[in-house]
Amino acid sequence: MYRLFSFSILTLCLMFTAFSFADADPSKEHKMDYMKPYTGSAELEKIKSLSGTWTGTGMMHGEEQQVTYEYKTTAGGSAVVETAFPGTPMEMVSIYYEEDGKLVMKHFCMLKNQPEMKLINSTEDTIEFDYAGGTNMDESKDMHMHSAVFTFVDDNNMKQTWTPYQDGKAMEGATTMTFTRVQ
Repeated sequence: MYRLFSFSILTLCLMFTAFSFADADPSKEHKMDYMKPYTGSAELEKIKSLSGTWTGTGMMHGEEQQVTYEYKTTAGGSAVVETAFPGTPMEMVSIYYEEDGKLVMKHFCMLKNQPEMKLINSTEDTIEFDYAGGTNMDESKDMHMHSAVFTFVDDNNMKQTWTPYQDGKAMEGATTMTFTRVQ
């Protein structure tokens, strides 16, 4: 009985201590660092600015098709999830984030491989990615997305060009898509 009483008193003391340090008001100056909004490189911030739904057209498999992409900032502002062709059999996801302060992306392709691309060049209006490795493929022979170029026309219009590789070289007919933000 004494042990149970001692344990109960100890538990109450620990709870009181924990609650006394807890801060239910997130507006106070001493927020924990993980609660602060993340600001990344200019390139990541540009990708974050895409949040929303985009529609447009693109040449794929030799014909023009309607395309929809969705962008969502996540992980405390440190990553962006791009969903291409949401809700269709062609749905794919790319994750944009930083490694050592440089923008990278991992593309989860409908080809069932996952190429990784890194930033190779950027200007105020463009971001260029190139292949940096991948999983579930032999890059010397398997078809995979190898590079991407984003061209920002204005806050609500952009163009993307994705270049696939097969047998270790660029395939003919890179996919170029033009988008307008719809929400």
